[in-house]
Amino acid sequence: MEDAARKFARRILLIHLALLVAVIGLVFFASREVYQETRAQATEQAKSRQALLAAQTARGIEAFYHSIFNDLDLLRQADKDEGDDTEKPTTNPAAGGLDWRRLLKLDERPNAGNVAFQTFFGGILWKQLDGRVSILFAVNRDRLKGKDLEKQLEKEKFTIQLIGTADKRLSEKEIVLKSADWLKTIEKPHISRFQQYEVEGETIGLNLVCVPVSQRNPRLLVAAVPIHIAQARFTDKLNTDGDSTSAFLCDEFGTIMISSHPALIGRNVESFKDDRLRELASGYLSKGKRGVESIQTDYVLAGQAFPPGMVAIEPVSIAGKKWEFMVTTPLSDVDAVVNRVFKRAVFWAVFVVCSMTAILFSTAIQLIRARIRTERVRNDLLTRELTQAREIQLAWLPRQDLAFPAMDIAAVNQPASHISGDFYNWFELPDGRTVVTIGDVTGHGLSAAFLMATTQLLVHTTMLRLEDPGKTLFEVNKQLCTQVFNGQFVTMLVCVIDMEAGSLEVATAGHYPPIMGEHGVFRSLPVEPQLVLGVEKDTKYPTERFDLPAGASLVLYTDGVLDAQSPEGKRFDVNRIIDSARGHCESAQVLIDSIVGRINQFRGARALPDDLTLVCIQTQTEESFRASEAISV
Repeated sequence: MEDAARKFARRILLIHLALLVAVIGLVFFASREVYQETRAQATEQAKSRQALLAAQTARGIEAFYHSIFNDLDLLRQADKDEGDDTEKPTTNPAAGGLDWRRLLKLDERPNAGNVAFQTFFGGILWKQLDGRVSILFAVNRDRLKGKDLEKQLEKEKFTIQLIGTADKRLSEKEIVLKSADWLKTIEKPHISRFQQYEVEGETIGLNLVCVPVSQRNPRLLVAAVPIHIAQARFTDKLNTDGDSTSAFLCDEFGTIMISSHPALIGRNVESFKDDRLRELASGYLSKGKRGVESIQTDYVLAGQAFPPGMVAIEPVSIAGKKWEFMVTTPLSDVDAVVNRVFKRAVFWAVFVVCSMTAILFSTAIQLIRARIRTERVRNDLLTRELTQAREIQLAWLPRQDLAFPAMDIAAVNQPASHISGDFYNWFELPDGRTVVTIGDVTGHGLSAAFLMATTQLLVHTTMLRLEDPGKTLFEVNKQLCTQVFNGQFVTMLVCVIDMEAGSLEVATAGHYPPIMGEHGVFRSLPVEPQLVLGVEKDTKYPTERFDLPAGASLVLYTDGVLDAQSPEGKRFDVNRIIDSARGHCESAQVLIDSIVGRINQFRGARALPDDLTLVCIQTQTEESFRASEAISV
């Protein structure tokens, strides 16, 4: 029946899979033409959008640099307004205005008057430029002559006048030394080529914006404009979609000043190994034109891999120079837009797949239900067998209401699984003494229950014959060693209580020694555990004797008590058993309840890892025994 169900399921799966493949094929071939047309339209729209984005960013960069030129060009306008009258001020300095004529005498040696005035004007100019330039200074180009310019600048310190700085790592002297040849030639507002400076382990790229004070004045106002300011204002905003968009700005020499990939900054387009990129960049730079180009394959720049994409190129005009701004986006962005068109086709494909899946799922559910019914029947049979085995096991345990003279006994057995491997028993010998046993069989389940029952029977019959716990364990061990129990063994403790003599005889086979309590104080008896039962048939088990005072308490336990763990992983050790029993000597059941309650509180919601078994014995004094007899009468 199961084979037929499997064949039916396979047949249904194959039929539905064939239908699904046919529908997907039709959808694919029908949508192929639509996809190609849609992709062409999306590509043209993306080119237009990218060209507009490049143009807007280029105009923003132009406006940024032009604003710096305009602020520095205030002196030239002032010079034109003043004419040749060098004594007439344009405003009243005492009223807070600017004396342009004194400002035009920046080439004089500094004195208290013009230094204070230049400081006042420089503060206004620097405030106007702050946030756009990193350092602003004035330099006398006529004094940038001589063989040893560095020594000359040290000697004639007034050649360079610092107006303001936002980055103290940059030195105006270092800038002048590096650009002296270029500064000598400045006759009108101009911007330098891209320069890089190494300061404190960091590379800073910048352009120098230079404006002469006037035609008669040899002084130049020089503003160092870090390229990262323009990059932060304009190109970084293009990367809002992660790494999909890349921006580049090249000067008129083809040097990359701005790039979304720092490894490319300072590289020249002529150094590109890819011939396509080198010819593309050089061609647009030489002609200063704009356009959008497509690169259909992967390419590499300075070790950085780029996917196929579109490049929009836009010229940037600053102070008569032609720079080029480029924006690249991967073609995968276009594909992402095109794929949205096919959502409807995908929807119907998903609908078909879901329909097929629903049919397959329905078939699988029927098969699963049939299997569950079978497993449920098997589980019920197993549960019934385990329940019967547990009932048989409980039948081997002594009755809790069995009474002994001057002695109160109680026990508890909580199995970790359905059937416990722990056992206990108590019975009287012909001479009136009481035998109490407790043991633990390795493992759980039916095999452990069978070994437990065998051991119980052997101990009971042998003890009635020998009346000595050590000799009994010796005989039981020989019997168990002749049987085959798949490597299982038994730990066991046998106690013989003589109330008339006030003595306790103990023999143990690998089991924990009993705990004795007197007047509410408990201690573990010094019993040396011997080898467990069922391993070595010649093992001797000595009988040890202890005094048993009237009103004493005994606690016998298995390793399940010590294996109980708290949520933090701590074990319930012997000291915790002693603390739990202290002061609870009213009866054996009270003692049991106290220890079990402390164990449950200790482990919280954590399950028992092993069977938990306890036997507690409370002996009575002669007075209490007579009182209990009187009450019973």
